Amino acid sequence: MRPSKIAEQTTSPVPLLDWSEMEETLAQTPYQETWVYQQERLQVLGWSADVIMESARQWFSEHGLTLVQIETFGQQARLAGSPVFQDLWAREVAAGRSSLDLLQVLLATLDFPDELTLANYTQALENWADLAPDDVFWRTLARAVQETFPVAGLSQQTDLARQIHQLRYLISNQQADWVRRHYGRPGRTDRSALVAYLAGKNARNTLLERLGLASYDYAVYDVGESARLHNKQAFDEKNTPLKLEGLPNIKVLINFHTEFILDSKGNFVNIFETGQPTLNGPINGASFNYANRNDLRHLQLDVVPTKVHDPKYRRRVFKSASHPYRSPRRAFIWQRQSWQRAYGNPRGIYANRGRSMKTQVKQASRKLSLDIKKLKKVNGTTD
Repeated sequence: MRPSKIAEQTTSPVPLLDWSEMEETLAQTPYQETWVYQQERLQVLGWSADVIMESARQWFSEHGLTLVQIETFGQQARLAGSPVFQDLWAREVAAGRSSLDLLQVLLATLDFPDELTLANYTQALENWADLAPDDVFWRTLARAVQETFPVAGLSQQTDLARQIHQLRYLISNQQADWVRRHYGRPGRTDRSALVAYLAGKNARNTLLERLGLASYDYAVYDVGESARLHNKQAFDEKNTPLKLEGLPNIKVLINFHTEFILDSKGNFVNIFETGQPTLNGPINGASFNYANRNDLRHLQLDVVPTKVHDPKYRRRVFKSASHPYRSPRRAFIWQRQSWQRAYGNPRGIYANRGRSMKTQVKQASRKLSLDIKKLKKVNGTTD
């Protein structure tokens, strides 16, 4: 196999192996059997033979062409989001491969189920690489979904649309687990771990950043972006709130795509929870955003599809509730019928001790932001 136009577009910090030398080595015993096995496994996932060879050449040039490195290359390629996986993805894009094809490769790599459940989501989690919540791959993935599902495409009644929608919940689990593994300590809450992580990032705190005219690494949305949809609650016939442990929930975003929901006790709130599950999880849990900002595409990609493709597990939780769980409404005081359930009503049914749900969320978000700034000061870092 000879280098194609894909390889010519990829720069390498180290001299690449000679093609003839590499092919000759891989054709020898015992290399051939190991290489063919790894290559076939990657082709079954959907990677192109040419791209596999070119990516392997890059890997062997950097790490050496040995039996161990042949196996390591294959193992890394089968972890979604790993450097090898991302290299394969970039080479496929350069070769003109469609975003649809690459999303199918991702689902195959994750061994993503037809329907995400409490019984199978942990298995899919194991097929992710150790990918940070601010890794560039998340933007790459979001872009692929945007291209594959224009307008309202993600609400179509197809298996692929359902899987890609439910993938959002698995990603949120992966990202929460990453923070716990890298920044968690015995006795430290999820909130404390997240503060430690974000203390090394830049806040979205300038006017241009808030207007979406400049990039940012992370943002705590105490203004602008709202956690309204993540504070659903149920009420009895007398509008007395039925206890839902953990409210109010606040939201933390990274580049809009990555989303963390934190409850009042400092726990991550996810639809599928690897820790101690609570009802707050399936009702108000986090979900990765495919859109770039809070606009029409956000509705099309991240909001409306929940009505069509949400996991059966989550829908059963809502359906089995004695009273419906509803988000606070966006309403003004002159809208009498809606004002009682308004997000900003200090005397409404979502309020607590004269504070509207919106105020409660703002105060908790502001406290989180201050704690991050305090740790930055201790660490000698600034935004």
